[in-house]
Amino acid sequence: MSEEQEREEGMNGIVAAIAAGQRIGALEASATVIDVHGVPALLVPEGLSVQWQEKLRDRPRRVETERSFIETESFCAYVKMFGNDDTRIYADDSFARIAAVIDDHESEVACVGAPVLARPNWCAHKAALHLKPSEEWAAWTGQNKKPMKHLEFVEFLQERISTIAKPDASGIIAASRAFSASRNAKFEQVLPVEGGDISVAYSEEVRGTTKTGQAALPQKLTLMLRPYRSGKAYPVEAQVRWRLSREGELTFSFALLETERVIETAFEDVRTEIADATGISVLV
Repeated sequence: MSEEQEREEGMNGIVAAIAAGQRIGALEASATVIDVHGVPALLVPEGLSVQWQEKLRDRPRRVETERSFIETESFCAYVKMFGNDDTRIYADDSFARIAAVIDDHESEVACVGAPVLARPNWCAHKAALHLKPSEEWAAWTGQNKKPMKHLEFVEFLQERISTIAKPDASGIIAASRAFSASRNAKFEQVLPVEGGDISVAYSEEVRGTTKTGQAALPQKLTLMLRPYRSGKAYPVEAQVRWRLSREGELTFSFALLETERVIETAFEDVRTEIADATGISVLV
């Protein structure tokens, strides 16, 4: 390309840029600011758009975020850090969730007996506490009313011995040893006995000789379980059930009692803990 052609092409580009600037200026001049029920709006002709450059500011004009927590203490600390007179806390027991709206709508009462006046706010700064089930609660409720073979059952109890408040661990450990030593036993009889235990009679062929034995298991357990990971433990009753087949196969299960009541109590206690720690009532 010759120097003359390059110079001509450059001039064409400048002319095109000036023409584009003039068109934009004409469009900007024709933009109109209007008011729609108190909300300002910009009426822009076709071909012109507005691009907000919020990130070019030193900092945002307001906080827009939702923090998630799984520990009550951390949730309360956050609410106390950012909370104000307009902060509200809401609870939803169906989802085991408690949420705080830091910049909730403002409210005031003009005079005694008058309705509450509200000034809308953005409600964009939020914090949510998600109450997760504890490991032991998930283990016990996950196996609730499900039959297990005799050895599987005593191993389940032994692995969770720390959550069993009554009876003491010695009886369960003794039963575990007895059942472990009789893996191929044929069970003959299961009877409740005085003291609240279950007596299990069994026989086993050992090198051509029939060996008999007995093992005892508690008929009722008192557990100490935390419904929520960051909460406290509550007593939960578990009734032990058994089934003996004609072939001598023995299965056990347990039924947890009133777990819904325990969850309701635990959730209410978390609400109280948050209200005490933050000074804000938790609305349901």
